[in-house]
Amino acid sequence: MRAWMKKCMALALCAALCLGLAACGENAAPSTASGANAPGFEGEEAPDYNLITGQPLAEGMAVGQRPVAVMVRAERAGWPQSGLAGADALVEMATQGGQTALMALYANAATLPQVGPVGPLWDQHLQLAMAVDAVCVHIGGSVYAENLLNAKTYQDVDGEYVGTQSFVFMTERRDYGNEFSWYVNAEGLSTGMSTVGLDASKGSNVPFLRFAKAPFTPAGGDAPEVAFQFSEQCPVRLVYDEAGSVYLKEAYGEAHKDGETQLAFQNVLVLFSETGEKPDDTGAVDYLFGTGQGWYCFGGKSMPVTWAKESEQAPLELFDENGQALRVNTGKTYLAFVPAAQQSTLNLAQAAQTASSASSGSSPASSSAAA
Repeated sequence: MRAWMKKCMALALCAALCLGLAACGENAAPSTASGANAPGFEGEEAPDYNLITGQPLAEGMAVGQRPVAVMVRAERAGWPQSGLAGADALVEMATQGGQTALMALYANAATLPQVGPVGPLWDQHLQLAMAVDAVCVHIGGSVYAENLLNAKTYQDVDGEYVGTQSFVFMTERRDYGNEFSWYVNAEGLSTGMSTVGLDASKGSNVPFLRFAKAPFTPAGGDAPEVAFQFSEQCPVRLVYDEAGSVYLKEAYGEAHKDGETQLAFQNVLVLFSETGEKPDDTGAVDYLFGTGQGWYCFGGKSMPVTWAKESEQAPLELFDENGQALRVNTGKTYLAFVPAAQQSTLNLAQAAQTASSASSGSSPASSSAAA
């Protein structure tokens, strides 16, 4: 039904996104992630904290609410962005043509700031959103993301369906181009979720990461800065600010800002994944999730980690050098899934030499996602 509707409306929607998103929608049952019947990770009690940061729930927020995952265009041409400083976590992954896309995660749909410019959904981001049963918010997307949504009967909030009842066109950004001018906020999201039959209060209660009960300092070496490249076009650098106890993000050689605020994170995860190309001659990146190597940085220090993601809806798991499940510190997280071919670009300052050996120490057992 969902795919059929999209084909029927394709021509009208193409014009609508140029002149104003047309309001349309369909009802669908709320999605359930693979962990819906077993909140938290295996052996853990149901988490009663912010599922994305691990911190105590904000006042008025109930246990078990569904997080929100908003796709945001990462291109420099769309700067400045909005709403990213208020995100509980930011995920960045390669897409096509050497570019990346951002997925901003928010634990509370009711307090969603104005976020944008909203971009298309990619299947690699979707696989991380589904793991925590997040409501995916986007405008359009790749055919692979659409196929995965249909295969898993996972309901999203797509601007190509719900239109201007949920998404706002910022006329003052018209000179940026229509693709960089659409935004979403809490009120619009509420309307969109109601239109497609989603309830923010009924989630699977699966946390984004395992969180430590007490703060700890990684013991792998100094990491005063974390620099790497998704591609030659997309360098990223995070510099540790001792005064604020956060990593400040840079992209394209500039401070990465939400308006006038530079993006800041307590946790930085740089994970390497084997990749290929989607079979459609568009150059779209195919993330071959399964397992791989990476680095966890906190407090200006780092440690090597191994990651695993067993299926499209399975949670992301992290392990230390001894193979024990890793619990990261609470706080905001920047997670970069970087193509393994770019692992030599990683520079953790004094940890740079060991980073190369840790990344190549074992061959990831990758499994291509069905989409």
